[in-house]
Amino acid sequence: MIGRPQSTKSFSLVEVHQPRRCGTTMVEMAVAVALIAALISILVPILSRAQVSRTEGLVRERALTSVVNLLERASLLTERTPETLAPLGQEMIAGLEIPDPLWTFERTTEADGPLVRLQATLSWSTNRTTRSSVALVRWYPGEQP
Repeated sequence: MIGRPQSTKSFSLVEVHQPRRCGTTMVEMAVAVALIAALISILVPILSRAQVSRTEGLVRERALTSVVNLLERASLLTERTPETLAPLGQEMIAGLEIPDPLWTFERTTEADGPLVRLQATLSWSTNRTTRSSVALVRWYPGEQP
């Protein structure tokens, strides 16, 4: 034939009547939704446990700072007894977010030396049944007879 070259590609009836695929099918979308749901079900417990752990760490850090500050302020007092330290301890943790705080103080004196041992413990509830605590000890010069 003169003029136009003919195409060598032949079309069958099956190829002509099949629509071209555009987009996603329902099966692919169902698989994608299942994968996303599985990923979320794995990540949510991990992220919530990380948040709980971070919160526990912050509470422990606040409690430790409070005990350190209390023992530091106790060095300025002339009398370091549990009775004088209890109001000071309550004042120090008043603004902190420590759940159910409880101070305990233990004062012991060396029999053969002029030192007084003061242990301050701050405990708090971590859940309904358990408590965590931070305890620090500091030695002070004792009263001279």
